[in-house]
Amino acid sequence: MSDDLKKRLAELSPEKRELLLAKLRKSKGMAAKAKAKSEISPRKDPSSYPMSFGQKGFWVMEQLNPGLAVSNIPSAVRLKGNLDVAALKKALQYIMSRHQILRVNFHVSGGQPEQVVREESDIELPVIDLQNLSPQEKEKRVRELITEEATRPFDISKDALVRARLLRLGTEEHVLSVTFHHIISDAWSVGVFIQDLLTAYQAYAQGKQPNLPPLPIQYFDYAAWHNAFIEGPQGQKQMAYWEAQLAEPEGKLQLPTDFPAQSATSHRGMHIPFSFGKELSEKILNFCQKENITPYMFLQAMFALLLAKLSNRDDIRIGSPVANRDKAELKHLIGLFINVVIIKNDLSRNLPLREFLTQVRKTVLDAMENATVPIEILINKLFPQRNSSDNPLSNVLFDFQNAPLQKTTLAGLEIEPLELESGSIKFDLVLSVNITPDGIQGVFGYKTDLFKRETIERFIKYYKNLIQAALQNPDEKVWRLPLLDKTEARFILEKWSNRKKEKLPEDVTVVQLFEEQAALHPDVLALKEVKNLGGSETRTLTYGELNRRANQVAHFLRSKGIGTENVVGLSLHRSPELFVALLGILKAGAAYLPIDPNYPDERIEYVLQDSQVAVVLTQKALVNRFKNKNILAFQMDADRLLLEAQPDENPYVPFDLHNLAYLIYTSGSTGKPKAVMAHHLGLLNHACAMRNEYALQPGESILQYISISFDAAAEEIYPALISGATLILPGSAAELSGYDLLSILEQEQIKILHVPVPVWHYFIDFLSEQNRRIPESIRLMLAGGEQPSLQKLRRAAQLAGHSTD
Repeated sequence: MSDDLKKRLAELSPEKRELLLAKLRKSKGMAAKAKAKSEISPRKDPSSYPMSFGQKGFWVMEQLNPGLAVSNIPSAVRLKGNLDVAALKKALQYIMSRHQILRVNFHVSGGQPEQVVREESDIELPVIDLQNLSPQEKEKRVRELITEEATRPFDISKDALVRARLLRLGTEEHVLSVTFHHIISDAWSVGVFIQDLLTAYQAYAQGKQPNLPPLPIQYFDYAAWHNAFIEGPQGQKQMAYWEAQLAEPEGKLQLPTDFPAQSATSHRGMHIPFSFGKELSEKILNFCQKENITPYMFLQAMFALLLAKLSNRDDIRIGSPVANRDKAELKHLIGLFINVVIIKNDLSRNLPLREFLTQVRKTVLDAMENATVPIEILINKLFPQRNSSDNPLSNVLFDFQNAPLQKTTLAGLEIEPLELESGSIKFDLVLSVNITPDGIQGVFGYKTDLFKRETIERFIKYYKNLIQAALQNPDEKVWRLPLLDKTEARFILEKWSNRKKEKLPEDVTVVQLFEEQAALHPDVLALKEVKNLGGSETRTLTYGELNRRANQVAHFLRSKGIGTENVVGLSLHRSPELFVALLGILKAGAAYLPIDPNYPDERIEYVLQDSQVAVVLTQKALVNRFKNKNILAFQMDADRLLLEAQPDENPYVPFDLHNLAYLIYTSGSTGKPKAVMAHHLGLLNHACAMRNEYALQPGESILQYISISFDAAAEEIYPALISGATLILPGSAAELSGYDLLSILEQEQIKILHVPVPVWHYFIDFLSEQNRRIPESIRLMLAGGEQPSLQKLRRAAQLAGHSTD
């Protein structure tokens, strides 16, 4: 007891001191009882050998896939030095005797599986001599023999469920190959087996008896404890957690495969190793330490993001093995302890990476807190009719290996683990990673019935690109992190685009292209204003009318000295006059500055001063906002007679494609608003590209929804006006209800709808709630400004009963 605690106890009254000590004694006693309760003791009946839930799962798998080696665990180590083969054989027998689980077989009694333990081990160590082969032939033959052994099935009813072979490459070089059945082992157990074997070998090689510490329990003691835990209150609590987490089946993750998913009827697989390199590995580890997350959490999260981008889903369930050896008495046991938990990654909110990682951290910690419940129980409860060995909860796996075998030296031998190809895989895609002295290493496993090798190599590159981008910009939203690096993106754009590069019209601007449409289709509607539903207050302008009225504005502005590189303010409510003024400014050779009527006075004041605007085209209802500012405020409605007196033919104004077309001020959320300038060349390029992309036709209706104060409005306006299409102008787009928007789309037979993502989300929800479909007139829907929800995209596809892009 510390001096401070003694002093504080002494200051208490006798009654309070006794009460506190009683509570401390009670707490200590409860902790001791809890510890005793959590410890695993030898089972009461040593003649019984209960199966764990995990073993029962593998037994079922054996019945579903008889004669297959899908549950084999191959391992191999290279031994360099003077090997005592006799001592190695003794050590092998010793390990078989030490761990009872290595001597079991499985039978059926009364319709139920049971395991029995053989008294004696019948494991052998055949020696295959490869000394006479060339070095290249030796390595090739070693791989062939290990693969042959790894793909040879076990008969779990009678075979020894661990097999060993010694391949002699030279007098001082051997390869020890050991293959286990998963029903008695897992990856951690392989490490325990090799470590115990080599420790025993060292003793026998020195003429001594092995002196390994006695095992406090055997695997069957754990199985009995685990079975009781599952039936107890803690097990039931964990079951409830997982049932709540996995209540809604998400369906199999649809990845971009090279071969049809229906063709994946086998478990044939391959594995591709890769490395992050020391530099990137250090950056990952430093970032994880700084962000208070584990490398497991970060690498799993980035794998989830990769899968989300590949599958176009924002709910990614990934299986992840856990060692389940948190108790001291389990650390040195061999057996099947591993469990697979499901990590649910929610990317629907498009969080910044740091926030997403915080979310993942909580998800992983919750999953690990409830990792004792075997996944087999969950599968049986949630999918009682399952008739396949595939995992219905997830078809992808992330395996962070905590205890990989490392290169070492023991008993005069240099021992190095071999990377093996088992030739089989249980999941469609498996990412395994581990941290080594040389950095973070990874292996991508894949079903060869689904993927080509080059596809997986591309996935590996994408994974690294995502990680690099995440480390460089951890505050970026996750869906904006790129799969491709800049070089790859440029290559694809330049070399692999199926579209022919459109040649821009020469020596023209969007103004001349609009004038061409006015000449070709003078009677086609260019603008239609819909102030209310039903059409009683509609106004229209044809291409011919719009061109003539815009010309009058241009001549008026030229008469006031407005021309090339001047900026004219534009502040009108959405109306035909707005577009007459906009085109008139461009025809005069000037650039327009949109000033939204909803802007506060302070912003208008700043924008006018910063841009040095001398003229503003506005309307009577808004003109007072521009008084006393030393600015000519021309009213498009009240002063219309002045415009009608102007010529209506196209003005001759020399244009340069590098002249300014318009400028837009940013929101100023990070300081003062800044002017963003758009020039005629960029506007022409974009308008022509969108015209071709949308395949616009004269007379097609496009809803002009976005305020011209936003750059995205140009994507609605100019492709339409250089194509002869019709812009439909709702009175106030921001005030449209779901009913209003749907009515306009149906009434006006809108072909193309372009709205901000939040509006699009709202509209899709509205249609779903009202059990309505997307109007058949719409052939293209565009949502911009941020990443749309994948659920909404899927729902939109369901609501489109026709071909809508």
